[in-house]
Amino acid sequence: MNLAAIDIGSNAVRLFIVRVIKELNQHSFKTIEFVRVPMQLGEDVFNLGKIGPEKETQFIDLIRSFKTLIKSYEVQDYMACATSSLREASNGNDIAKKIKKELGIQIDILDGPGESEIIFQAVLRRIDYRDYLHVEVGGGSTDLNIISNHKKVTSQSFNIGTLRQSDQKQNKEEWVNMRTWVKFKTKSYKELLAIGTGGNIAKIYSLANIKDNQHMSLNKMTDVIHLIKNRTLEERVNILKLNPDRAELIIPASDIYLSILRWANISKIVVPNVGLKEGIIQMLYSRVLTKETVEI
Repeated sequence: MNLAAIDIGSNAVRLFIVRVIKELNQHSFKTIEFVRVPMQLGEDVFNLGKIGPEKETQFIDLIRSFKTLIKSYEVQDYMACATSSLREASNGNDIAKKIKKELGIQIDILDGPGESEIIFQAVLRRIDYRDYLHVEVGGGSTDLNIISNHKKVTSQSFNIGTLRQSDQKQNKEEWVNMRTWVKFKTKSYKELLAIGTGGNIAKIYSLANIKDNQHMSLNKMTDVIHLIKNRTLEERVNILKLNPDRAELIIPASDIYLSILRWANISKIVVPNVGLKEGIIQMLYSRVLTKETVEI
């Protein structure tokens, strides 16, 4: 059985196709196709308030291509989810309706809590019962969850992201709000660990040469970020092997992660390399078990 997730983010649009592997009473997912296109829908939205005609055409063409791949892999069920770019675009709903009419692909535009919950479910499969601050930094938002004993205690989403170019006063106010929230919500925890999700923290983790499921110290993370910042954009691409869009956006992302860890007095972070697309796949598998599949 093959399942597909389309993750429509502010920076990139991803197609993730997996095969379900069943062994005894357990299941796992084997990746059979992954496509990431750095479309940067948020670049239009956070500056213009909408997705421009050129980018709209490119986006629809991309979803058309994804539909072809989904059919080629004989996917049994799929789900397409959009985050802050379509959520905040004045024409986001109209574009989603247009895609549904022309291509038959249903796009679910998630609100902040909905997006956070899907990622949270993917993270739960990778952590133990200690206390964690989960930090997800995207192109348009930063989502925070405090997790204790495998349960979400509290969460909050902030309009702070790597692509967001909002009014400076509003951006400053949002940073103050996030700092206040982090300090207040984490002060009662003595040994809080951080979980980082998102492509930028995953790349920092990789550059630090940390083994899977091992903690990265704040000092090591800071050293890696200094290494990246001391390279030119061209050197980040050619020497550090970063994708061109990642080479630019990893700097503002790292500033967000570092700020949050310092505000919370956290000295270690683990990066399980899961995100929205893995959460979508888990939801799909649960849906297939109840036979509520969606056909293309």
